[in-house]
Order: sequence, then C-alpha cells, then structure tokens
Amino acid sequence: MTSGLWNTKGLNGKVLSCVEVDTLKKDLLGGTKHLVNEISAKENFKEKIKPKVKENNVQETAISGGVSTSDIKTFISEIIDRSRHDGLAYVDIVSGEIHKQMKLSSKMPSVCSAMYGLMEENDFILHTTPSGKSSTIKIRYFLT
Repeated sequence: MTSGLWNTKGLNGKVLSCVEVDTLKKDLLGGTKHLVNEISAKENFKEKIKPKVKENNVQETAISGGVSTSDIKTFISEIIDRSRHDGLAYVDIVSGEIHKQMKLSSKMPSVCSAMYGLMEENDFILHTTPSGKSSTIKIRYFLT
C-alpha cells in the first residue's frame, strides 16, 4: 500500500499486559488533572507524611520487630486520608517508600499485603512483580 495508513512498525513489539491496558484506559479516562494530582501526591508523601516517632525513638525500635499488617494498614490509611483532605483525586503509593518511611526491616511482604488489603473497587495496581511482594509494588488509590 502507498497510502501510508498501514502500520508496519511495532507489529512484533511487546504486547501490553492486562494491567498496562487497564492503566492506559484509566489514565485516558482521567484526563490531565491527574498529572497535577500525581505530582502533588508525591510531594505530600515525601514532605508531609512522616512516621510518628515517640521520644527517644521508642517506636522506631518496636516497629522493626513487632509491627503487624494492621499497623501498616493504619499508616497507609493516614497517607490516604491526608491526601484526600488535601483535595487530591488519587494517591500513588509504592511499597518500598512505605517500608522506608516506617523504618521497617524485612517486612516487605507485610507492606504489600497491607497495600492490597486497602484496595477498593476503583483502585488499581500500576506496577507489580511476579511475586507481588517487592519494594516496587505501586498502587493508585482513588480518593473521590
């Protein structure tokens, strides 16, 4: 064909996964306002959300040993609630950042389980791994 309408490039490219297709659909449906919200959510996460540490770092010691999935869910819920209070449409949370913010040690499976457990119908996974329990798990929680 000479019209130039036939797609000849990318026919042998990588096929999008179901997660990637869902992400693309939701991003297209969400419009550009989500881009602003994502930047704000990242700033909110890095600057405003700090683990509550008692005097003499008592909690830091306790949290590395006896933290439960429920404790992690509470921490993540606080991030979600603060982001909602700030008027954001969604917040993206990465498992490794939660692990780091809470100063945890070897608790990545618990962090990931807590993140998955907090997902609601409209939330979706932006990035996962075959194990589903790594520091790069990223979930978008919609706040409206």
